[in-house]
Amino acid sequence: MFIEMFPAENGDSFLIRLDNKKNIMVDMGYIDTYKTYIKKRLMEIKKENQCIDLLIITHIDEDHIEGAIEFLRENGNAENPNIIEIKEIWHNSYRHMQFEKEKVSSISRFEKNCLEEIKLSNSRACRKESKEDVFVSAKQGSTLAGYLYGLGYVNTRWNASFNYESVNLDNKNEIILGDIKIYILSPDTKKLSDLAKLWFEKLLKMDIGFSISNEEIFDDAYEVYIKNLKTVIDVDESKDISYVSKDLNMLMGKAIKQKEKDKSKSNGASISFILEYKEKKLLFLADSHEDIILNNLERYKNSGKSLAFDVVKVSHHGSLKNNFRWIEQIKSKRYLISTNGKKHDHPNIEVLAKILQCNGNKKTFYFNYPVDTGKVIDESILKKTYNYSVVMGNGNTLNFEAGDHDE
Repeated sequence: MFIEMFPAENGDSFLIRLDNKKNIMVDMGYIDTYKTYIKKRLMEIKKENQCIDLLIITHIDEDHIEGAIEFLRENGNAENPNIIEIKEIWHNSYRHMQFEKEKVSSISRFEKNCLEEIKLSNSRACRKESKEDVFVSAKQGSTLAGYLYGLGYVNTRWNASFNYESVNLDNKNEIILGDIKIYILSPDTKKLSDLAKLWFEKLLKMDIGFSISNEEIFDDAYEVYIKNLKTVIDVDESKDISYVSKDLNMLMGKAIKQKEKDKSKSNGASISFILEYKEKKLLFLADSHEDIILNNLERYKNSGKSLAFDVVKVSHHGSLKNNFRWIEQIKSKRYLISTNGKKHDHPNIEVLAKILQCNGNKKTFYFNYPVDTGKVIDESILKKTYNYSVVMGNGNTLNFEAGDHDE
């Protein structure tokens, strides 16, 4: 089993390659991530007569989804792709949210205009195109959901393992794809409902009696709104750093504290999972909240499973708000931190110190960029003292085996 960790700036993008010739892609970072790194890799896989068996888009945030939107646009129709076949896509959109209000068959023209305005506001703010270009891109569909509708994925490949409903552990928490088992840790109905409430509140602000339906425009506008909302409410997480000092030895001698938990509803609805293949186990945490992760790791353990993993993709780029108590419950040989460190002071050094405090076994930290926190811990005496190693990428794709050998 090999893992490729793409340079996605402050985002995520991973390719899991199995020796049964199956390929699982998790997120696709930004457009530049796709164009510069991922596209070439997908073309190489196609030349090997393989496909992407599963593409998981963990949640709507731009640093996870933007590259996937560009990829789908270029890849074209699901049945006759230009680049590579995708057998299944996991992605939760508006159509998968929980709503108490009864849906109508068709909304009014006024309501459609309101949703079009939301779509246009995203294009105008994020792409800085001319008004004419903005109108065209919005009409043609510039969201992931829009392309999934238009390119033939609905009721064929979109969330097929969940009977085309939401990727939701309350719907189905164990997926078997041949000799691959995937256990869903997040989201559940509550996390999806919490995100849906933000969207419904926005609709009510535009019109107190706003109707909802299954029309495609809802998916486009919903995706745009949630991405914009995340941008507006995002705060500088460097203000949440528990300790001023970056001295790892000092942190190792203290009780690490978590001042605040992540409150982002978008992050809370992230798709997180355990992947089992042969003797290997991967834990991919997306940007998920640790309350739901803890609960479902406990459920996994109670089913007779070990909480020892070959690889852990640390949640939310190493933010202390998302990574604390779960660290005490698991053991792993490899911890992946995906970020260039240019946003929110990720990863927080307290997270790395917490891992070292709780896991005395030999382990390796993987960074896909030369982040400052990584440089701080990449000292020979520290690595010897606390039994770890560091693989520091230089902004190119990291490729490594999730095997039993020591790095």
